[in-house]
Amino acid sequence: MPLPIRVLLVDDESALLEVSALFLQSAGDITVTTVAGAPEAMQLLERERFDVIVSDYQMPVMDGIEFLTQVRRHFGQIPFILFTGRGREEIVILAIDRGADSYVQKGGENKSQFAELAHKIRMAVKRRMAESQTAESQEFLKTVIADAKEGIIVYDRDLRIMLWNRFMEDLTGLPASEVVGQISLELFAFHRENKTDLLMKQALTGVTAETQDFEFFIPSTGKRGWAKSVFSPNYDLSGAIKGVIGIVRDVTEKKQAEAALRESEERYRKIFENSPVGMALLTPDLHFFRVNPACTAMTGYTEEELRALSSVDITHPDHRARDHECHRNLASGKIPAYTTEKRYTRKDGSILWASVRVTSILDQDAGLKYFAAQIEDITERKMTAEALRTTNKKLNLLSGITRHDIANQLLVLSAYVSLLTDQLPDSAAREYCGKMDRSLHRMNDMIGFSREYEKVGVAAPAWQNCRSLVDIAAKQILMGDTIVKNDLPPAGEVFADPLIFRVFCNLIDNAMRHGGAITMLRFSAMDRAGNPVILCEDDGAGIPAEEKERIFEQGYGKNTGMGLFLTREILDITGITITETGEPGKGARFEIALPPGAFRIGALPHTG
Repeated sequence: MPLPIRVLLVDDESALLEVSALFLQSAGDITVTTVAGAPEAMQLLERERFDVIVSDYQMPVMDGIEFLTQVRRHFGQIPFILFTGRGREEIVILAIDRGADSYVQKGGENKSQFAELAHKIRMAVKRRMAESQTAESQEFLKTVIADAKEGIIVYDRDLRIMLWNRFMEDLTGLPASEVVGQISLELFAFHRENKTDLLMKQALTGVTAETQDFEFFIPSTGKRGWAKSVFSPNYDLSGAIKGVIGIVRDVTEKKQAEAALRESEERYRKIFENSPVGMALLTPDLHFFRVNPACTAMTGYTEEELRALSSVDITHPDHRARDHECHRNLASGKIPAYTTEKRYTRKDGSILWASVRVTSILDQDAGLKYFAAQIEDITERKMTAEALRTTNKKLNLLSGITRHDIANQLLVLSAYVSLLTDQLPDSAAREYCGKMDRSLHRMNDMIGFSREYEKVGVAAPAWQNCRSLVDIAAKQILMGDTIVKNDLPPAGEVFADPLIFRVFCNLIDNAMRHGGAITMLRFSAMDRAGNPVILCEDDGAGIPAEEKERIFEQGYGKNTGMGLFLTREILDITGITITETGEPGKGARFEIALPPGAFRIGALPHTG
């Protein structure tokens, strides 16, 4: 149910106020508040809101015209009806001129008179509501146009600009004040250059037209870019075309993205076509979709022939199962890419060894679109490696046989020296025989070293459990009363040549042979500035400062002179270094520094 109309009735006749209120309120949709003069009404308007003011003209202190003037000045456009006596037409004209909404002349038949007044009250309220809604609608439309995310231009029939919204100001750098009122075809030369003028004129005939993307440049502001427009006829209330409405979209970013995409595609095409590495795009079922010249050259197939085949068709059977697993993991997203070495069968039946890296290309819905493969021919490298392995195998066999024969001859010679020593009475001669025997033993040790050194670098590096290797090495060497304290973490593993076991054996043997009265030998691990280090420390005599580096030279030392030299050679294969940092007289300290990623272990004790 609508709220009643609130009326402020102003008259200095109290009886008239009372009867007027009774008549007006009898319909039930009007409530009346009465005051006896304009000053009191002004005070009441400060405190309360009314929908309509009905006022007499002739009142003491302030008449109805002055009251109307004050109402308009202080309270805006509240509907104002002058309720005045007959014969005062000049007053009515003056009231209308000052902004009164209507008037009703007093006198005549009461019922008809107040019915007319009630009617004009209702009409005044309706008219004001309609005006308010229209104003709000216009303001809303103005705001929508001003804040639109597209350019909006309104032209008259001469294509003179009548409206230019904020988007157009930002797009062109031209404020509305500079363009409104000007003919667009004269202001912007690009209309004729891009033939958009024809579409604007077409809209004047009643046909909506859309442009292609066109380039624009505003010399006065330096603004340039790309736009797309739609021109529609603008009709008046009678249905006649009064002009054109233009909707402008900024497509500069789209054009720039398209240009960047074309540039990227051209760059990729050149790389693809000219790369010395084979490149191929494969469909999800592994059929060749596109291949580059390097790929056709290394396989012997033409591009058309490869498109009729799948990757499986030319893959050596030994690699198909692993390929299938890798492709499945790649397609499911479990892995981002994979690299493998595999064999292909060329068109002529020969074998192509290749290093292959495969990645996935997804579509806009994150589904698998292609596999992208990079194929490097490593056939020559594989053949060279195989030839080298064969040569090394033969050389090792030859050196093994040679060592075996020499060792046998040394054994025979050593036996004869021993027999000769027992039969010589001359002590000087026996001393010479002893020196011969020691030389024979040294030669035998050198043969043993050559046997060990031959193994260095032959096997591939692997993860080795250091703690276990130290325990095994300590059991193989006679330790006497010396205690081996193994503080290496149980899970500590080094990525090194398998001969690292010999490293720990040599360190323990070196300490027992040359350390003097050693009571304890300790192995531990620590972290130094982010780098893992394995320590081997004893409480023996230590190593003199001038010998700390020489002990790693080949042939230096009191025994064979090969142990620490071999130790450094084994470690160097995987980038591991060893130095001696102990204090002379307080024990030896060997530090084995591991490169990043070569030590798998938990947190280590920190040291500066």
